[in-house]
Amino acid sequence: TLQNNQRMEETIKTYESILNMAPESSAALTNAIANLGTIYLNQGNHEKAKELFIKALEIHPENIGALLALGQISLNENELDKAEQSFQKAYAINPLLPGATAGLGTVAVQRENLDKVIMYYEKTIQLGRDNYTLRSDLGKAYLKLGDRQNAVRNWKIALQFNPYDQETKALVEKYS
Repeated sequence: TLQNNQRMEETIKTYESILNMAPESSAALTNAIANLGTIYLNQGNHEKAKELFIKALEIHPENIGALLALGQISLNENELDKAEQSFQKAYAINPLLPGATAGLGTVAVQRENLDKVIMYYEKTIQLGRDNYTLRSDLGKAYLKLGDRQNAVRNWKIALQFNPYDQETKALVEKYS
């Protein structure tokens, strides 16, 4: 752990030196800022990460990584409007980006907008991202809309990702 912390500190210093050397509008500067933001985000320093992602977007407003990261931070802070705005911007830049569609789907889950949950999560799966949470939430959305068949189908797939989830097993048994 000490060795990992030392490496992380070295990485941060490297990125900070790039920040001091790169021209104000360069791609290297924007990427260094966004990468440094990601490091702080992974360390749990969301405020510093958010500050850096905003700075990266001031230089390059179409930095998809910064948009997605800001969207995720906003979701974690339950700022759904800000999260949706960040994910929508990323989606407008690249509608084939599963991170954007997944983010929009998660906002829809929080808002209980079932049609959008299904639309965005189904698209996310079509784009190649699939996991337990997507399938579990899809199942719940389909059930609330009265589509038991698709609900059970998605829960069964969710169980392939997490076969020990008793709640999902119970839902499959109850609605099959």
